[in-house]
Amino acid sequence: MTTTTGLYGHTPIVATGKTRAFASVTATEGSASLGFTNTGSPLITGDDIFVSTTADAGVQYMGLATAHSAAGVTCQFISQESIAGTGKVWTPTSSMKFEYAYSPGAYRENFESGTRLFVSRGNAAYSIQFQDIHTTFRLNFNPLKMDDWVDWTTFILTTRSAGTKPFSIALWHPFQEKSLTYQVRADMANLSVTTVDKVVASFSQSFFIVASDTYDETA
Repeated sequence: MTTTTGLYGHTPIVATGKTRAFASVTATEGSASLGFTNTGSPLITGDDIFVSTTADAGVQYMGLATAHSAAGVTCQFISQESIAGTGKVWTPTSSMKFEYAYSPGAYRENFESGTRLFVSRGNAAYSIQFQDIHTTFRLNFNPLKMDDWVDWTTFILTTRSAGTKPFSIALWHPFQEKSLTYQVRADMANLSVTTVDKVVASFSQSFFIVASDTYDETA
């Protein structure tokens, strides 16, 4: 059984690239500690930490490193799966983390089969698939920290070239009840924000899932 205790509290983070990446990582389900040879240019306290298996699967955001040593790091969140000395760990090259979680009830997932029912004259019905199956989801942030809007637009417009490049997002998935990491593209059709009061705002963002359980390494 996958351990998820406390992970529902983690806020979404968008990220791309790997910096100070290490291999031969050991993780234990339910533990916040990751064991590996953390020397050279080590991961340190305060770094955002991602971990995966050697096959780049089971990608999980572990939160901030809360302690570090030459033998590994202790993280903010617990591991959902055990990895027997064959994992990978890294901190993102570029990232942006939202201060607050998306609003309660504000995760909307759309599954598109690409199939439509066509009824011809004579009432003959045909199911026609005109595009591939794909999934999108929308997050609504209300409240949104004002600084987060600036950081988000910098990430998507500058780091990801006006949204023309993919990136990863790690978030708590309300239906699967676990932390998931997707490679996504942002829907750039409507990038707008609304002020709520003097210190917070709100905005919504849609994402197209390019690949599930995948960390984006593109520059």
